Amino acid sequence: MEKNKTGKYLKYAIGEIVLVMIGILLAISINNWNEHKKNVQQSKTYLNGIIKDIAVDTLYLTSAIDDIKKALITQESLIQKVKYTSEDLNNLRYIFSPDYWDFYITDQTFKQIQNSSKARLIGFDSIYNKISNYYTVIKQRIDKNTLYEIKEATKETDLIKIINSNIEMGDYYFGETNLLERELEISLVNSQEENDQAFLKLVNSIEARNYIKRTYLRYSHILRGYTNCNQNAKDIIITINKTLKED
Repeated sequence: MEKNKTGKYLKYAIGEIVLVMIGILLAISINNWNEHKKNVQQSKTYLNGIIKDIAVDTLYLTSAIDDIKKALITQESLIQKVKYTSEDLNNLRYIFSPDYWDFYITDQTFKQIQNSSKARLIGFDSIYNKISNYYTVIKQRIDKNTLYEIKEATKETDLIKIINSNIEMGDYYFGETNLLERELEISLVNSQEENDQAFLKLVNSIEARNYIKRTYLRYSHILRGYTNCNQNAKDIIITINKTLKED
């Protein structure tokens, strides 16, 4: 201090502090960059997993949509008929079979993202919103439709009880008569021809025709939901592939 070197020492000390701070900030930046790069790479892995999951959805939906459209054509033709004949037996038996559409969106990879520490796709915020909408809004709608479909398809009316419980498919044996059977004058039968005629009399009833109409409306509702879901699924796959290609 006597030699007036205080200013030089202070400048030196400040310089050392600045260098240390720069070194720390640089290290933090490198660490953050490496961490971000690792997170982005993990997000890419998730995106590839989502493509595989959604591909499973589109595979089922594409096939189901085609089958439902064919079924609707058959149902519509039956609705327009005044009376059913032996030519309609196969189509009628299919409609009254205890079957329903149950589709659940494949969400294994999305659940992994939700359960991760980040709970989102790092570096792909815009596409994540679209993916999240598919696995929340659209999935909720599909699940709700599936529950309704199962409930309606398995609803046991008097008509369905006769067809699914008292009648063995392929043999058509009518068991104990109940009120509806008596109203339709259906009795125990033996030959296949008599079975077919009894079945035709049953399905020509007002209740049976109303059931076919309800089935048509049910299938139409399912078709709209599946078509919308399938379109969204395909759009997501296209968007992800485009994003990964550009990255």
